[in-house]
Amino acid sequence: MNESELYEYTIEILSPTIVASGGKLQRIDFIQRGTRIEILDMDKTLADRSSLELFERANYNLETFRGSIKDGKIKYEKKYDLQFTGSGGKNLDNIEIIEHIKSAGRPYLPGSSIKGALRSTITRAFGKDNVYKMHLKEKITEVLTKNPRGGERALKEVGVEADEQIFGSPTSSPFKLLVVSDSSFAENSSLQLSEIVIQNIKKRENLLPLYAETLSPGTKLTGTLIRKYRTLYSKEKFVKEIEIIESMAEKSRASNSILLEREIEKLSKSDPNKFRKIIEFYKKLLMMSKEKSTILLCMGFSSGYFSKIAVGNPDSEFLQDVQKLMNLSNPKKQISSDFPVSRKFVTDSMGLPAYPLGWIKMTLSKIKS
Repeated sequence: MNESELYEYTIEILSPTIVASGGKLQRIDFIQRGTRIEILDMDKTLADRSSLELFERANYNLETFRGSIKDGKIKYEKKYDLQFTGSGGKNLDNIEIIEHIKSAGRPYLPGSSIKGALRSTITRAFGKDNVYKMHLKEKITEVLTKNPRGGERALKEVGVEADEQIFGSPTSSPFKLLVVSDSSFAENSSLQLSEIVIQNIKKRENLLPLYAETLSPGTKLTGTLIRKYRTLYSKEKFVKEIEIIESMAEKSRASNSILLEREIEKLSKSDPNKFRKIIEFYKKLLMMSKEKSTILLCMGFSSGYFSKIAVGNPDSEFLQDVQKLMNLSNPKKQISSDFPVSRKFVTDSMGLPAYPLGWIKMTLSKIKS
């Protein structure tokens, strides 16, 4: 008897997606030429003797050297180009660019990020909201009565401890039976420079935008997913709630329908004209989720509060409790009663919201052993 099932997964990027590397490209790292952003390779550029001499004449001032490159006075090398998809005519000279994670200079999606998104999505459909909601209330009571200074730690612990109430210790968690590989590499040409607006949907105002390398819609990646059987574990490590990792496409459909319908309703009430493209995108996702073998996931940087939590129906009482615990964790930064009101959207060339971040489509094909 085989002890595991092996699948090949195919991921299609549906909306601009970034798993941040933790690094940022600064002004010295790139040059804007219209809507094309050239990412410079200074090491290769300075390996050329004539370029190195010009750098020496510039007193090793990188800013002066970059200016000469931009003016076409120096032969230079570049790593890759990014197409800027945001507001037309914008000068991007002084921005920082959040980098997408890469290995050997090529972008990919880490298996841990894919598995995390899969875990959140199917747990939301598991019908255990009451455990998370009750544990949240217990944490608030604990902070108020026993440990007034422990709010920040309590906020970090609440989800982990609720998970353990449902699934037991990490050794007994059913998610230990899922092994997700890193994705294949994408070409650097699949990256774009996205302008990300932080939108308050109550006040209808934008904060200063962010800029990030994102994988472009239509990019496809592959990898493997292994689903192990519980027989791999001894009786001392009995796997609890194993059914959660079965019928994952059906669970993702149930999970996402609540999330998407909630967002459509909120954006339609806020400003249906401004958010027209976002609303249309969410409606397409609802139709796409009905496909039998499709697993829709929302993952990565700034994909939103609701995509990260394991609660399928975060009602007003739950959100008020979250807000209360967040305020206890950081009294100097009080969260409004309307939490969460901010959304991060990728803009189009007119500067209008065009995409939410981080939606991907996963399909699984079983590999015969």
